[in-house]
Amino acid sequence: MPEPPAALITGCSSGIGQHLVRCLDGMGWHIAATARDSKVAATACGPLSQRVGWFDLDVTSDDSRRRAVTQIKAWLTDRGLSGLKGLVNNAGIVVAGPLEHIDLDELRQQFEVNVVGLLGVTQACLPLLRREKGRIVNIGSISGRVAAPLLGPYAMSKFALEALSDSLRVELHEAGIFVSLLEPGPISTPLWRKSLGTRDRWLKDASPEALAYYGRMLERVGREVDRSAAGADAPEKVSRAVVHALTARRPRSRYPVGRGVGMMIRLLNIIPDRIRDAAIRRRLC
Repeated sequence: MPEPPAALITGCSSGIGQHLVRCLDGMGWHIAATARDSKVAATACGPLSQRVGWFDLDVTSDDSRRRAVTQIKAWLTDRGLSGLKGLVNNAGIVVAGPLEHIDLDELRQQFEVNVVGLLGVTQACLPLLRREKGRIVNIGSISGRVAAPLLGPYAMSKFALEALSDSLRVELHEAGIFVSLLEPGPISTPLWRKSLGTRDRWLKDASPEALAYYGRMLERVGREVDRSAAGADAPEKVSRAVVHALTARRPRSRYPVGRGVGMMIRLLNIIPDRIRDAAIRRRLC
């Protein structure tokens, strides 16, 4: 009887990544679960089967990526597996604040984690994916379709991920590797609460003039984050979409995830920018 398939998941310390590990483990998959501190992540995730292996991985570090993939290759061999059936690029951060004043080092870090590091992990895993004609699932966001004020750095990275996924999907077609992009709306994870740290650092150092201009916007966006967090969908919705992308005979190129997300995307494709901008200003500015 053949061994169950294997998948590598990044960003497994909490939220979506943690739920995905439990979900695919329950389906009988072998899981290479990764996080910057895998021991802490494994403890937080709780009891799992022996099919789950934990590996340290900082997606922004060349050395860490090489070391993790080398360890994962050996782990797969020990289980009689030659490659990966799936790669789920889930690791991500949110940098928040007005673009006029955003710290450029924080902006670079936003892209290093959400775009450059994601591509680096994908490049390192492609030999293992080619052996199994595996699938790549990138966790994007509705922010890859519409950029909200004060979330420009995050939206920029997710817009870039849309382009990365489109190009990669076409480039890897002949190799039999399909690339899917998830576009979730608000999901109940610690990510957005953590994002407020960059906003709060900006507030601490902001000039009176900057506070006078952006203060009301910051207050309204903060309330919107709280409102979205209160009504956020559970990570299970993302996991279901990932499972479909990994196992369906004909996976989709894009998966809108969450209440009203599909309708929002359809509206964004037809309404003029000036109407969209006016609606965002009324709500958030």
